Amino acid sequence: PDDPYDPTEALLSSLDTENFSSNRTTFNVENPDSNVLEEKDNQTLRETSEKGIQTADLDCKNSIPSSFFQYFSKPLKTPIPRIAPKEWVFCCIDLIYSEKMLADDECIQLKQPCKPMCEFIYDTFLSLFGLRKAAESYLIDFLASISAMIDQSLKIKMFAQFCGMTGDNDFAIEELRVFLYALYVSQNELSTITEDHTYRTVSYNDAVTIITKVFLGCNEFDQILPRILMSLKNTESINLDELFEIIILEAQTKTNSIEQQILDTHLTHDENNILLLYDEFIGIVKKNNCLNQPLTERGYLRIYSELITKNTQYSTSKQQILSVFHKYQLLNWKTFPSFHYSYLKRDNIFFDFLLCSWELKEKAINEMTKDLQGGLLAPKIYQQLQDYSANFQKHLIRRDDIKATISSYRLFMEQLYCTKMKHHRLVHLSL
Repeated sequence: PDDPYDPTEALLSSLDTENFSSNRTTFNVENPDSNVLEEKDNQTLRETSEKGIQTADLDCKNSIPSSFFQYFSKPLKTPIPRIAPKEWVFCCIDLIYSEKMLADDECIQLKQPCKPMCEFIYDTFLSLFGLRKAAESYLIDFLASISAMIDQSLKIKMFAQFCGMTGDNDFAIEELRVFLYALYVSQNELSTITEDHTYRTVSYNDAVTIITKVFLGCNEFDQILPRILMSLKNTESINLDELFEIIILEAQTKTNSIEQQILDTHLTHDENNILLLYDEFIGIVKKNNCLNQPLTERGYLRIYSELITKNTQYSTSKQQILSVFHKYQLLNWKTFPSFHYSYLKRDNIFFDFLLCSWELKEKAINEMTKDLQGGLLAPKIYQQLQDYSANFQKHLIRRDDIKATISSYRLFMEQLYCTKMKHHRLVHLSL
């Protein structure tokens, strides 16, 4: 309560390179609830590991989940992660899910594999905040908050599992597709859902509808439906997140079964040295999956080429085969229909996210802008900043044009970031 979350402060702290070098801090992911921040001095930062990797980059790896690390710009200079309010985290999660539904539908129509969750989230933050440093700073805050709250909410825990942040308990992209479809059904085809950001419930009949929509057509549907219903703790008012988790675990069992069939039935060679023939590869794909869109000959060839060229000897391993099959979504056990997600619903989710973000940052941004006035920059620069802010707030109040609102928000945040950067540079030169 005495230290409210201010993502802008965390973002702009990365601009002060002198202060950044002398007070290096990292977020303790192993014990996120304590939010332990360890000070690193200049001498430690200059140290390198035996492999020549700078210690600063190693520290950044500790503050960024390994599943996201490959997408961040190098060298890494991350600000101190700040834990955001749970309301903002929930708004971010809802926004990411709605955008993922729309993006996945586009990929399926174009006969392309859907983006992995981590890459998609990174791209979403880039589109929101424009500048890469700004986007990465906000993303680090978001991921640190997810790590800190992972045991406080089942909704946050499942999101972390889709992002590869929980180790052995992570969910694959096939389970994400099942979850998104179940979420779509609950949002668009049910009328009795009661929900806020923290607790969502459905009736027993609606739970049966969701389960049926997801698993109808499967060979074991008659066994799956009663098995899931028996797992529910309360049959009168069913927690939607608990229902989603049970559905995902059931779907994960089916995906694992397909994996095992491929390994046991088709690949009887040495586990780490498999010479997979092209016709054999096509036979495995056609027999063991439900493709959202039929693959062309060129599509088969592209996937096969990637598979066999991972090793110099043109052989592969069972683990590599499963990895490529997951990447191109070749382990689907059901072809789900298109979401046909409502753009009106998506726009409302986006407006809620922007409103929540602005309410958290408005006071801090106004104070910071006021402090900048009378500084080293020309007065017209500060006036432009005020104009960008007013334009965004006008769109936010009207809630009439989501594209214009997003654009004005991104433009304002970019200008705020650049103004602060120019101010810091001039202060540094004047010393």
